[in-house]
Amino acid sequence: MNICFFSPAPLRYELGDGHTYDYVEGVFPYELASEIKDLVPSNDKGFSYFDPESAKASLQAVEDLENFIASEGPYDGVLAFSQGMMLACTLLMRNVEKKKPLPFKCAIFFSPRMAPLDYADLCRGVFTEIETKRVTQAIEIPTTLVWGSMDPHAPKAIDMQKLFTRDGLSTCVHDGGHEIPGYALKKGLLDTVNVIRRTTNQAVQIFPRE
Repeated sequence: MNICFFSPAPLRYELGDGHTYDYVEGVFPYELASEIKDLVPSNDKGFSYFDPESAKASLQAVEDLENFIASEGPYDGVLAFSQGMMLACTLLMRNVEKKKPLPFKCAIFFSPRMAPLDYADLCRGVFTEIETKRVTQAIEIPTTLVWGSMDPHAPKAIDMQKLFTRDGLSTCVHDGGHEIPGYALKKGLLDTVNVIRRTTNQAVQIFPRE
């Protein structure tokens, strides 16, 4: 399976061979979130996909992702953490609302901090999150949503479930915080892998290879 986005080594190892990964990086310098500072080398710089001060630049980020998929894909799935999920979901929700084909067969999401951005508002120069209670059309591709029980943003993850169809969504709650579970959270890692496999198998059944 060809996957777009971010996947840490323990997760890739446990998922096994048979997957390839491409990485999409943010371009806006941004202070690392306190929850993940201990997970990366101390001299690493943080970057954001979005510029909250510029709706125009954030709109460009969505369009850049779409162009990346067109030039480097096609991709079977997307795997995204925190703000990466926000970017991917903004593109997915825009396509749902415009009744355009979705660019992925499945999605694997971790620890959302914010809801997707309202694409129509971005086009009007306004940086706002989608209100999930107002969403009338859900993302229908098989999806995994994972978050930590100690994540301060856990309520956001719970709320984000409204964006996906009930039959297509699989969830996993691990014992950690705002992170992708690694070997320090071995049970959470293995539970996550099992849920991801359920999602990818579901995608293969829905979208069989020719």
